[in-house]
Amino acid sequence: MALRDVLIDNKLVDDTVVLLNKEMKNKRRILVEDASSSSMDIDTGLYPFTDSFHTTTGAVCSGLGVPEDAIETQIGVFSAISIIRKGFLKRIQDFPTHIKEDDPAYESIRSRLESEYDIHSRDFAFGWTDLNLIRHAELINKLSSIMVTHIDVLNGVENIKLATKYTTEDKEVFDQSLPANIDVWEKVVPQYTELPGWNQCLAKHEDFQDLPVEAQGFIRKLE
Repeated sequence: MALRDVLIDNKLVDDTVVLLNKEMKNKRRILVEDASSSSMDIDTGLYPFTDSFHTTTGAVCSGLGVPEDAIETQIGVFSAISIIRKGFLKRIQDFPTHIKEDDPAYESIRSRLESEYDIHSRDFAFGWTDLNLIRHAELINKLSSIMVTHIDVLNGVENIKLATKYTTEDKEVFDQSLPANIDVWEKVVPQYTELPGWNQCLAKHEDFQDLPVEAQGFIRKLE
């Protein structure tokens, strides 16, 4: 049986604009997930290194036909470690917070990413948390809250770096925006603040107050 027939026979083909709006009128709550980064939005991202579509909250309206006032909550999900597929690096060459192999934290982070998340250094590069990108995402999406993943990857890292802004040789400062000129983007230098790390497994902790004081400080700094 052809896939087309399977979809039709199981009633999996429908006008989703009508379907979603009908369900919302019936007080059904709908979760919409975007699989890409705000910095890759075709209009507000790092052009020409963007996707060919919208990756921000506005895509819910333009892509699904949902009215703006129907959006109740915007949750920003990001990793405590920037993770970039190396195939994408062929396009952008490098990124400001890239953790190189000579960094004291490299081996610990690499090992945990591979053993805990099956994210291998042969396929991915990783970097320190970039607060500038997070601020820019909040500016565009008006986030209601944030969800942090991969924080356990930082277990055992003595000093954790947070990129707070970018500067250039011309003394330009970017702290809530991305360079409009791609030539400038290639020359920005991240400015870091350092936080003390922790040497304790976080897997058993479910409540914020049970986390090590240093992990709590990391999260509060992100907030």
